[in-house]
Amino acid sequence: MGTNYHERCHHFLAINIIAIITTILILGIMRGQNLKITRLHVPSVIGSCYEVECQGLHCPYYEKNENLVDPTKLHVNIRQFCYPAIIVTGLPKCGTSAMFDLLAKFPNAVRAVDKENCPFARRRSHWQFFNSIPTLQELLAKGPNSMVVDGCIDLTRNIMIRNYLRKPETFYIVLTRNYADMVWSSYNFWCKRDYDGFDCDYSHWINPITHKRSPELFHEMIQGDSNGTAVPNPMYKTLEAPCRNAGGYYSEFLENQLWPNIPKNQTMVFARYFSYSYS
Repeated sequence: MGTNYHERCHHFLAINIIAIITTILILGIMRGQNLKITRLHVPSVIGSCYEVECQGLHCPYYEKNENLVDPTKLHVNIRQFCYPAIIVTGLPKCGTSAMFDLLAKFPNAVRAVDKENCPFARRRSHWQFFNSIPTLQELLAKGPNSMVVDGCIDLTRNIMIRNYLRKPETFYIVLTRNYADMVWSSYNFWCKRDYDGFDCDYSHWINPITHKRSPELFHEMIQGDSNGTAVPNPMYKTLEAPCRNAGGYYSEFLENQLWPNIPKNQTMVFARYFSYSYS
């Protein structure tokens, strides 16, 4: 069926899976799986499509005795998928979910399984991640100029998979926001056990019934950080010190993390009041 829609490129990317247990958990590499990835040429689809073949003892279907292999089952070890043509990314609490939902309504869009379907996450193997991406057949059924839309704010993992897939044709929509609004939104969204107690569950989402938030407590938190007084707060990472880290919060992300790894002409940065792109 494939030759009616595409032709294979001449280069292959082989991921040889030989790793210790810690590497399995961190990088999504599984012992007993060799993944051979072929880039496909599919003119009717926007973005980059691939064929991945799982070889080895820990693939979905394996028969040690080649004489007993059932050819009708071998297809489960081969999957053709299209990597997202658009990925919504940026900083937390900047509207990435709303943008993802909006773009997913585009008539030619094929929505990823869910937002934050990031590679190297959830302790999934590479094979499991590739199986979570919409198939080439789904896009062909959608019609000409179809594309996969995904969302993943984990820039480091976005960059890692780009290197594995030899820089797919993906456009990144990067969300930022007025800094003060973002800090206030984060304060009212996240919970932390050190601050809220053990009723803060694994999702780290606030429960307005049990977790106390108020403008007065927020002001106390900001003032404490501003004058160097340690004040407990429910924020994470750099936002634990929202005042001291305010300067360059977005510009450092763009200049030091995003653009050194992803070309500017493959990004569009949105802020609350304006947007700009590079051509």
